[in-house]
Amino acid sequence: MWTFSDTDVVATALAGAPSVFDSQPWDLRLADRRIELYERSAPAATARADVLISCGAAVTNLEVAVRALGRTVVTTVAGDHDEDAPLAVVATGPSTHPSNTDLRRYSAISRRSSHRDPFADIRVPDALVADIALAAHDDDVEVRVLTRDDAEPVAARLVDSARTASVVGRRELFPWRSHWLPGGDAEIVDRDSALITQAVPDTVRLSEAIADDTVLVFAAPDDTRALVHLGRAVERAWLTAVDARLCASVLTYPLRVGETSHALGEDLHTDAPPAAHHAGRLPGRRHPRTKREDPVRQSNRRSVRVTRQQRVLTDRELLHELEEVAEGEVNRHLSMAKEWHPHDYVPWDDGRNFAMLGGEDWDPSQSALSDTAKAAMITNLLTEDNLPSYHREIAEHFSRDGAWGTWVGRWTAEENKHSVVMRDYLVVTRGVDPVALERARMDHMTTGFDPGEQGMLDTVSYVTFQELATRVSHRNTGKACGDPIADRMLARVAADENLHMMFYRNITAAALDVAPDQAIASIHKVLTNFQMPGAGMANFRRNAVLIAKGGIYDLPQHLADVVQPVLRKWDIFGRTDFGPEGEKYRDELAVFLDDLTSQSARFEESRARALAREAARSAAS
Repeated sequence: MWTFSDTDVVATALAGAPSVFDSQPWDLRLADRRIELYERSAPAATARADVLISCGAAVTNLEVAVRALGRTVVTTVAGDHDEDAPLAVVATGPSTHPSNTDLRRYSAISRRSSHRDPFADIRVPDALVADIALAAHDDDVEVRVLTRDDAEPVAARLVDSARTASVVGRRELFPWRSHWLPGGDAEIVDRDSALITQAVPDTVRLSEAIADDTVLVFAAPDDTRALVHLGRAVERAWLTAVDARLCASVLTYPLRVGETSHALGEDLHTDAPPAAHHAGRLPGRRHPRTKREDPVRQSNRRSVRVTRQQRVLTDRELLHELEEVAEGEVNRHLSMAKEWHPHDYVPWDDGRNFAMLGGEDWDPSQSALSDTAKAAMITNLLTEDNLPSYHREIAEHFSRDGAWGTWVGRWTAEENKHSVVMRDYLVVTRGVDPVALERARMDHMTTGFDPGEQGMLDTVSYVTFQELATRVSHRNTGKACGDPIADRMLARVAADENLHMMFYRNITAAALDVAPDQAIASIHKVLTNFQMPGAGMANFRRNAVLIAKGGIYDLPQHLADVVQPVLRKWDIFGRTDFGPEGEKYRDELAVFLDDLTSQSARFEESRARALAREAARSAAS
C-alpha cells in the first residue's frame, strides 16, 4: 500500500521529469505495489517520439523515487499497445535500504533543469564522462560520446537543421550554441526573450565547440518500446550529470528537421538519433561544503546513523565486510580488461646494437624527445619500476585468499607490463641515456617506497588518487613525446591505470558505506599529505617542475582531473551518514580544497608569466 508520504515522494519525482514543451504527456495510476504510467495526448504538432521519450524520462524518475523509498523495482515497458493499457509499469518488490546513489539521484531531480547559459570553459574529465555514459547504459539504446572526429559532421547537420527549422526548432537549438559566437547569416539574438530569427551558427566554430564539449548522442530503433527506453537512458545521464555538479540540456526537435536525424545516424553509423545530451560546468561554481537535503534523504538520516555504528573496525573486519564488493569489482575488471602485449607497441626496426656488441653507444643527439618529454618518461618509468614495493604494501593490507588475493596478483601482473613496454621503447628509440636510466632504476628500487604507517583504508584511498594521477600523467606524456607510437603506447598504459583506479575507488566507496568516519579520516589524511610514489627518486623535484611547466601534470590538473572527480563520485560533500568526527574531517577537507583552488590559480598565473618571459627572450634573440 502507498502511504501519503510515499505518494508525495512519487508525485514530486514525476513533476520533476522533463517533457516536450513541459506538457507532461502522461497519466499516473497507483495500484497495490505498482505504478502504471499511461500515455496521453500532447500538444498539436508534437512528434510522438518526443512524447515517448518524455514518458521514458518520467519512468526513470518513478524508479528513482521508489528506490529512494527503500523498495526494489521491476519495470516493464510495453511495445505497441492500445490506449487503455499502461505504457509502462513500475512494480515494487521487497524492502531494501536505499543506496547513496538512489538518494543522490532523487536529490538531483529537484535540481535538474535545461541549462540555457554559457558553460564554464573547463573540460569535463574523461572519467566523469564515462560515469555519465555508464549510467545511461541500456540494452535497447546506443549511447555515443561524441569524439573530436564526430564533431564536424554533427556540426554540419545541426547547421543544416538550423537553416530550415521553424522558430521552435531554432529556440531549442539556441541554448546549445548561445555561448558560441554565431556567424554567417546570423542576426542578433535577444537573449531575454530568446527570439530567434535567422540565427545560424558558423559550422567551423560550432564544430570546434562540440569537439571541446561533452555531448552524448542517443540512438534507438523507431518503435514505442525503444523510444521509452531511450528516454529513461537520457534522464539517467541527466541526473548523473546534475549529481556531479554539472549542468546540462537535451536536444530533440532540431534532430528531426528534414533528414537530419537519419543523416546523422549514417554519419555516426547508428540508428537515427532522436536525442542528444550536452553537459558542462556552471561558471564560477566552487566545490560546496554542504548541500540542501531533500525530504527522502532527511527521512533516512536517522535510520542510516542507527544502522551504521561509528566504531573503529580493524583491517581484518574491513576486509570481511568488503569481500563481496571486492569479488564483484574483480569480476567487473576481468570483464573489461583487454589483453595486450608490450612487444606490439615497440618500433623494433628503429633499434640497433650498442658498443659492447659492435654498435654505437648512446649520444644525446640520438634522442628525438624534448627535455620535458624525457623528464616525464624517466619519472613515469622509474615509478612503474618500483612495483615490488607497491606489491608489498598492497599484499600486506589485503588477504592472499579469495578475491583480495586474486586482485593483488592480477594488478601486479598488469602493472609489470607498463615498465616493460616503456623501457623497451626508450632503449630501442634511444630516447634517453640507457646507462643513466639503469643506474637510476637501481638507486630508486634500492631505496624503495615507504608511505609510513598505513591502514587498509589509507592504502585504498591513496592508490585511488595515485592511479588516476598516473593515468593523467601517462596520457599527457604520450602527447608530449611528439611520436604517435609513444602516444599509442602510453594511451594503452593509461587505460590500464584507469581500470585499476576504478577498483580502488569503488572499494573506498563501499568502505564509506560500511565505516563512514574511518573512511573520511583516511581520505583526509591521504589528500592533505599527498605525494606521488616517485617523490623519493633522484632529481624528482627538478623533473616535477619540468613536467608541471610543460602541462603534463600540474596542480590545477591534480585538483580538476584527479581530486574533484573522485570526491564527487564518493559524494563526500552530500553524504549524511558521517558522525561528529567524520563531519570534522569533511569540514577540514573543504578548507583544504579551497586553499588548493587558490594555489592552483596562483600557479597558472606564475606559469603564464614564466612562459611569457621565455617567449620574449626567444624573440629578442
